[in-house]
Amino acid sequence: MARQRRFMKEFRAAAVRLVQTSGRTQRAVAEDLGIGLSTLVRWIGRSRDRRSGDPCGSEQADVVAGLKRLQSRRPPAMSAASTTLSGAIQRSIS
Repeated sequence: MARQRRFMKEFRAAAVRLVQTSGRTQRAVAEDLGIGLSTLVRWIGRSRDRRSGDPCGSEQADVVAGLKRLQSRRPPAMSAASTTLSGAIQRSIS
């Protein structure tokens, strides 16, 4: 029986990125990396699951953080209106 191989997180993440950005098929990437197609497909699925758990991707999280910083600098009279507006924006990008 073949021994189960273990791959580092960085290798798995790089393999997933390669599939997503190279325009090559999953099968071609798996063959080039010397891993099974089903292994690569499982890594892609797990990556997708992790991203769906974070409704604001990292780029959107930066936008939300910027809005919150701006909110803290506004005068109190504007805070209530900006809170409503930023909440609406955050819901629309989620």
